[in-house]
Amino acid sequence: MKRTIGFSSLIVVVLTSISYAQLDQIVIAAGTPEDQALQEITKEADAQKKLGLYENFLQKFSSNSAAVAYGNWQISQDGAAPLQTPSRVLPCLDAENCRK
Repeated sequence: MKRTIGFSSLIVVVLTSISYAQLDQIVIAAGTPEDQALQEITKEADAQKKLGLYENFLQKFSSNSAAVAYGNWQISQDGAAPLQTPSRVLPCLDAENCRK
């Protein structure tokens, strides 16, 4: 009985520490060039153009880890969009189902 309670307690502590480690905030200060660029990207309605703007954002602000994290996060929100850009085309593994 004591062994089960101790093991259960250990699992709770480990899972809590793992889940806590995954919580993080991305902070981009208001009024910075990064913030201004993100405001311009937000105004864009076309998804393809927005994707291109985010990729340009990543290149321009590659030295800012928060900006890179935010840009990558936004690009990853649309699961299909990154696959449509030429730099991220995946090879077709099943020749019968590949589009020509």
